[in-house]
Amino acid sequence: MNGVPGTLPGPRGVGAALTTVRFFERPLDSFEVMRSKYGDISQLNVMGDRLVVLCDPAMIETVLVEKAAIMQKDSVLRDLKVLLGEGLLTSEGEFWKKQRRAIAPAFQRRHVNAYADTMVRLTREHLQEWQHGEHGDVHERMMRLTLKIVVQTLFDSDVTESEHIVGEAVEQAMLHMDRELHTFRSLVPSKVQTPGRRQFRETVRTLDKVVLNMIRARRERGDYDNGDLLGRMIAATDDVGNTMDDQQLRDEVLTLFLAGHETTALTLTWTWMLLSRHPEVAHRLRQELRDMVGDRDMVADDMMRLPYTNAVLKESMRLYPPAWIMGRENLEELTLGGYRVPVKSQLLCPTWVLHRDPRWFDRPLRFEPQRWLDGLAERLPRFAYFPFGGGPRICIGNHFAMMEAVLLLGTMVRDWSFQVDPGYRPVLVPSITLRPRHGMPGVFHKAASR
Repeated sequence: MNGVPGTLPGPRGVGAALTTVRFFERPLDSFEVMRSKYGDISQLNVMGDRLVVLCDPAMIETVLVEKAAIMQKDSVLRDLKVLLGEGLLTSEGEFWKKQRRAIAPAFQRRHVNAYADTMVRLTREHLQEWQHGEHGDVHERMMRLTLKIVVQTLFDSDVTESEHIVGEAVEQAMLHMDRELHTFRSLVPSKVQTPGRRQFRETVRTLDKVVLNMIRARRERGDYDNGDLLGRMIAATDDVGNTMDDQQLRDEVLTLFLAGHETTALTLTWTWMLLSRHPEVAHRLRQELRDMVGDRDMVADDMMRLPYTNAVLKESMRLYPPAWIMGRENLEELTLGGYRVPVKSQLLCPTWVLHRDPRWFDRPLRFEPQRWLDGLAERLPRFAYFPFGGGPRICIGNHFAMMEAVLLLGTMVRDWSFQVDPGYRPVLVPSITLRPRHGMPGVFHKAASR
């Protein structure tokens, strides 16, 4: 590392200015360059914020696990409160702990496994709309499918009109947050009401109206033991027996819409692209599904029977992690890698960089699902691969997301293939999640007969 002990390495002077420009224009490249030039810990000052980039699994473990008690979410995720309020993703401290304890039972494995039939049924229905040889956007289709699933499992209802409204509103809100947080628009003081910010307020009001109406309708129905997540959350009580009011339910529901809808859709989107470019992987995947599942509908227990299917998804999330970066802010000074890290630093853990590090992964830029079949996960440092985060704030829905991805991918790939357009190169949008700008166009084909 460059620099003297106690002084974090990083660009200075003109180099810092150029790196800041790159940070806004090409954040993925920016983090890779920081790692290459300055090592596993480096610093960049951006508009008064001290960004400390961590690319070492042991340092990340210190931040996410060992020192979790003195951490809060980074400034970017705190800004998400304008959309998500005090949901699990953005809340802090004792309030977050209370909410996590109250909601956690709804995500127990036995409850989540009960959603498998719904996931498979809705996927089958979705596939009925596909036509052999038609051209379409696989990202749009995956977003539509996972939104329908999250609505069904969350509300236990078929609210097609509301699905469309919520899906469009969430999409517009995420685009706005991307512009506000990852472009030079972030330089505009928050009190200045630009046209984009006024439109965003309208979008949030639309979401509030739809979601609160759904919550009130669910309260009127009662019968909170019929299996849907919202029913369980309405019935959930904290340590002293209090239940959540409508506003808190709204915050948790929108958080689940974001986390349970977009991330799985992106995992499947990137997987379709990779399978399109690696037909030998698609063939092996389809063969495993036909051998182990055959013609029957998939069930929750298939997760344990399909090692290669799981490996394909793990490898997809390695190369294109939907949660491409994770961040914390330290409330006390600490030492990382022999350097003093001042209080209130933005500690950034770029999953994108760790997942492509040749120290942990042979041929790191290649799509090789078989690498996960010989115990690699057990040999890796704990935070060399962390698509769902880690520590006390690990994603509460990680089993839900992984089961959904396995069931949906397996159900679709047995009967269908997708070929991205010739020459297609995704324009990566590292917003809150890692998205493909302009979608992912290509042609859908009915797979050969089983």
